[in-house]
Amino acid sequence: MLTAYRWLRFSLVPIAGIILIATGLPAVGSTIAFLPHSVATRAHVIDNQSFTDAKGNVSYCPVLAYTTTVSHGMRGVGDQDCQSSPFGVGQIMMIRYRPDQPTTLRIDDFFGIWGSIIWSIGVGLLLEVLALGVLFWRFNAQIGAFVDKARQRRAQRFEER
Repeated sequence: MLTAYRWLRFSLVPIAGIILIATGLPAVGSTIAFLPHSVATRAHVIDNQSFTDAKGNVSYCPVLAYTTTVSHGMRGVGDQDCQSSPFGVGQIMMIRYRPDQPTTLRIDDFFGIWGSIIWSIGVGLLLEVLALGVLFWRFNAQIGAFVDKARQRRAQRFEER
């Protein structure tokens, strides 16, 4: 029973890896589709929006004010670039937005655009490599024991002759 429980518990590692990779891949497509049609502009932090997770940790995301290419004043939350301390009101950040959907914005830095994707796919791949490594190690241990028994039987038969 203990072995079955270990295998069940171990099987959660590759499943979690597959889920993380599966959620990261569509994000790659949407980011690649977003970038060529987006416009870069400057935005001012006007407020912070706080989020509290289940453990009570608080993250702050900047509420940004920016002007579109057709001179419309817009506001949006840069939810890809949250941090543990509040952003400074008046701070200037570069953002990218889509002219056809001006409320869809991303902070124009490497982490703001690619960070969540790299985290999701990277951790997913790490879990898959870990699971394959453990599986390979366990398989080699079982095959090694089987080969040793076969060698012992062959040696006994050779001695009997």
